[in-house]
Amino acid sequence: MSRVASPPPEMSLIAFQGDFCFAFMFSNFVWRSYGAPWLDQAAAGKLGSLSLDATRALSQANFGRCNHKLDIELKGVVQYGKCLRTLSGALGNGAVQGGQDLLVPILVLLMHAASYADQTGAVFHLRGLARLLHLCGPEAFQEQPLLNAFEAIRATLVVASLYGKQRLFLEDQRWRTVPYERNNGFKTPQSQLLDILVVVPGVLQDHAAMQSIDEDGQNTRRELLERVERQLVALYRWRWQW
Repeated sequence: MSRVASPPPEMSLIAFQGDFCFAFMFSNFVWRSYGAPWLDQAAAGKLGSLSLDATRALSQANFGRCNHKLDIELKGVVQYGKCLRTLSGALGNGAVQGGQDLLVPILVLLMHAASYADQTGAVFHLRGLARLLHLCGPEAFQEQPLLNAFEAIRATLVVASLYGKQRLFLEDQRWRTVPYERNNGFKTPQSQLLDILVVVPGVLQDHAAMQSIDEDGQNTRRELLERVERQLVALYRWRWQW
């Protein structure tokens, strides 16, 4: 009696699930360019356990949602909640020293909230990032990958401040120079553009305040126009050099 060979068992892909999710996440050009190089290093576990867990949560939730894999998406959502609790405990300690290490985890959690159009969560993370920057000071972000992470945060905060017409502390000259001092002051064109745009929210806030005053303050109006003119000149110079 001949024996019929049974087909070999299929290899389980569960062990490679994380690799699939990370690869799919990095196929997103916007996220890859926004997160270079800190997102890659976070996914490789080089920036601490919380950064790795936050990146894993983002990749799993994104992969599961885009590929209609509810079980994988749920893993990412659950992991996101665990990261929030860990982050809350770290922030509750109130330690400023080493606080810059929380920068990347919060950035990744912000990306997670934004991908789900979670406005409440996104605003919470934005405020946390702004407070963390303020507490750590510009000297804390002079080395990579924190410098690039700082640039990503600065761009995000500028956009939010432009929308809300609220002055941003990053317009202070120290925040536009000190983080780059160890890099011989070198800046990309995008960074140079941010140096110009970071001033605009304060201009918009002052203009709105001036509009609410019945009196026609000529001096205030003239000063505001001079500030606008300086930013326009800087913008045209940037455009010409670029």
